[in-house]
Amino acid sequence: MSRWNNIERARLKRNIEKDRAQIRQKEYEKLEKLVSLANSSGVEASSLVRERDGAEKIVSTIKKETPYLVVIGSNRLKLKGLSKVRALGSVARKLSEKSPRPVLIIK
Repeated sequence: MSRWNNIERARLKRNIEKDRAQIRQKEYEKLEKLVSLANSSGVEASSLVRERDGAEKIVSTIKKETPYLVVIGSNRLKLKGLSKVRALGSVARKLSEKSPRPVLIIK
């Protein structure tokens, strides 16, 4: 029985990685379309995707690249006032606190 479980776990893990890769590819394509739209409108834009340890990797990239503005999305912007800042996602909150450049958080 445990061998069957290991086989099923391996199959499930492969399926999850396959789905993640497909989703990642679709999101990269969407991001590239937005960057090309911005560039065609006269706004200099570029994109960079980092995975895992988001805030720390983003802050180190900001220090190297020195962008004019950093834009990050957050799904938790439904509150108002100080409660909004406390309820931000962990990456958006850490980035807003530690970034040496301005950060725009969008919903």
